[in-house]
Amino acid sequence: MIYDKRYLLKLGTARVPVWLRHINNVLDASELTTESNREHIERHDVAECVLETVKPVAFDLSAEIAQTGRFVIIDNYQIAGGGVILDAAPGQGGLIEEYVSQREKAWRRSRITPALRGLRHGQRSTLVIINGPADTGKADIAFQLEERLFNEGRQVYYLGVDNSLLAIGGQSGADNLRDEYIRRLGETSHLFTDAGFILITTISNLEDYELNILKTLTSPGDYLVVSVDDHNLSDDFVDLIIDSKKEKAVSVAQIIYLLTKRQYLPDYSI
Repeated sequence: MIYDKRYLLKLGTARVPVWLRHINNVLDASELTTESNREHIERHDVAECVLETVKPVAFDLSAEIAQTGRFVIIDNYQIAGGGVILDAAPGQGGLIEEYVSQREKAWRRSRITPALRGLRHGQRSTLVIINGPADTGKADIAFQLEERLFNEGRQVYYLGVDNSLLAIGGQSGADNLRDEYIRRLGETSHLFTDAGFILITTISNLEDYELNILKTLTSPGDYLVVSVDDHNLSDDFVDLIIDSKKEKAVSVAQIIYLLTKRQYLPDYSI
């Protein structure tokens, strides 16, 4: 295993992307020698290391329940290794936070700030996430919302799923993976909100950890969450719940009212 490479962790029924974050020490099983400060784990090595997943995974310590305390690492559809869980790593800055910190240090921001763009366009930029179960008319609501705001002269764009899966710095072959889609959407949202746009997107069955990823990647931009019918999110994360049985025009009016109330459309009259 090497740093900054994406692997797949299989633990019980869970299969989630995983990254090597730190190598504590390595035992070379062929020579029975121990090393520290290694940058990779070779074949036949036995290592104590820290792994990180973006998606939460349920597990037990191997000393307590062996069946749910061991895992397999998969690389390019091949079993690359396995291990047991010794402990849960203490909370610390994760992959996404570390990436955003590096991005902000390297980012050469325009002298035309989002606030100045907002004054020019008469709006504040934000990401509008329309979430909910599949087949609840989310895309129709998004299209109508975009059209209505555009006809009013707003800087607005609807980013559908197909558009957001464009290869923006992603790994080859990862386009159909949901976590890669979330990452790319967050990066795209960061660009659009920095440019002063109201960006609209639709996601089915968004979960808390995915929303946190979007929030972190979009930062310092804002976001609003609109849920159509039932949702998997914590109630505190949802700004508006709309009924899919209502006319789409009514749902659009509710979202525009929310945008106006939150001062994203400060001079809007419904």
